[in-house]
Amino acid sequence: MRLLKSLSFAEAIKFASQQALSPDGRTVDEYNKNLGSKNKSAKSSLLLPPVLFKTYQPFNNELVPVDNAPYDALPNLLTDFIKEQSLIRGCPDDYILVSLLARMGCVFSGKVKVALTSKTGWHASPNFFWAMIGDPSSGKSNALSATNKPIQLLSENAREKYKKEMKQYLQSIALIECKINAAKKGMENEGKKAKADASTITKFEDSFKAHMQELAELEERKPKLKRYTVTKVTVEKLILILEENPEGIMLEVDELSSSFVRLSKDDNADERGLYLSGFNGGIQYPYDTVKRGTVFISSLLLSIFGGIQPSKLKRFLNEARTGYQDDGMLQRFQGIVYPDRNIRRLEDRTASVLLVNGIVELFCNLDCLPLDTVLHLDESAQQIFDEWRNETAEEAQLLGHPHEAHLIKSYEFVASLAVYLYLAENNGKLTQEKQISSKQILSAIKIGGYFFSHAKRMYGLVYKDNLPARSLSEKLAKLVGASPIKTEHYDSKLRLYFFTRSQIRSKDWADLTTREERREAIKILIRLGHISKGINNRYYINPLHLNE
Repeated sequence: MRLLKSLSFAEAIKFASQQALSPDGRTVDEYNKNLGSKNKSAKSSLLLPPVLFKTYQPFNNELVPVDNAPYDALPNLLTDFIKEQSLIRGCPDDYILVSLLARMGCVFSGKVKVALTSKTGWHASPNFFWAMIGDPSSGKSNALSATNKPIQLLSENAREKYKKEMKQYLQSIALIECKINAAKKGMENEGKKAKADASTITKFEDSFKAHMQELAELEERKPKLKRYTVTKVTVEKLILILEENPEGIMLEVDELSSSFVRLSKDDNADERGLYLSGFNGGIQYPYDTVKRGTVFISSLLLSIFGGIQPSKLKRFLNEARTGYQDDGMLQRFQGIVYPDRNIRRLEDRTASVLLVNGIVELFCNLDCLPLDTVLHLDESAQQIFDEWRNETAEEAQLLGHPHEAHLIKSYEFVASLAVYLYLAENNGKLTQEKQISSKQILSAIKIGGYFFSHAKRMYGLVYKDNLPARSLSEKLAKLVGASPIKTEHYDSKLRLYFFTRSQIRSKDWADLTTREERREAIKILIRLGHISKGINNRYYINPLHLNE
């Protein structure tokens, strides 16, 4: 047969095995293949060690504890208003507190400065960024509504005043333009005469120049609409509003995440820089444009206030942590609250007219404060503040980043909080000596500690121990898929999901971009029982983790 078919020896054996039958009725070739597969499977089963997991230990994802609202450090008017509105609105008192302070600041922070030292001339503007952190329906919008009335009244009064002044301005402009036209026509008519009188022409010229000068002076005094807040605004329009409002503007939005997204884009770097520069207050800011030329802002002052969800805030915290947007924007949010989520019941009752009117009167008085006011700490208050500042500097070094950067900016924040207390206790008016007391600076230090506890909770969203391991742990479910039928990362024999190192490397996930981060993450997850040790380059996932 071999010679007849011109087959080699190996080909002849293969042909014979495909033709001959084994005892079970299959061909010899089929029988041998099946036997080889069984032997290979048995061999691999003997080589594969059992998949074992260490005792499962979930990560501690509890929020950092925070201080309660420091009522003992607040004036009675603010305390009573915050407590009542919190009950009526059914939202955390922390939200009412930060909303009230933010709106107070947008009224007076462009008029008042506080001296941080007694000799060096170091002054601070009480202008800061404010935020309410919380899940949806936690009461952030309710807090905005609770403190909105004073700003609404001031804005309405400003608009009515602007309308009246603008009406008078336009009338004056029209009158002067008539006088200018009359002087111009007089010159032209006199010049057309055969014997023009030079003295008459001179009188018309002098009248024309005088009226032109009057028009220029009137245009310099053109009425400007006083603004306290803006919501959705382009950077070009914001520049024009700031030019007319050297006392400052506050960007107030219900949801801050959209503003953060916009300011995070490279195309909006100029706008982000505007907010960063406007935080300190008082600097001159020329803005050059093609269409309008140079827009000169004599005193740039900008603040931000709104709410944001923790899940959305993580992105921007990570951008700062990784250095992509670590420019001090988040550290400017000194007035930040992130309260516990508790079930709150609304009380159906009318707000106290006395309290509401008291807050409105406070805001009206703040709006009437004179420009360029400087408050000083009295001698004992200055000593207390200096000692606290030195202690805080030492604490900041021990805490390290990001708390260190946040605490350094708290020097001006605490001194400014003392200004808020001073003005609230004096119903928005200045005392003759214009001095902050030791009691007020001690209360400000306590309130500053309260806000810092909430800032630590905020940073705790991303600045955690074993961050690469946490990151990988959160992504394991996404890595293997939702169904064993649809994923290739499922061992049907062991009934376990698995992954490989190459899978993690190809994803290029945050906190897992380097080999060291990936190795450390896998090592910790093995130790905590989330995954098994590596078996043939596979890491099997503990079902307890996927069920968590």
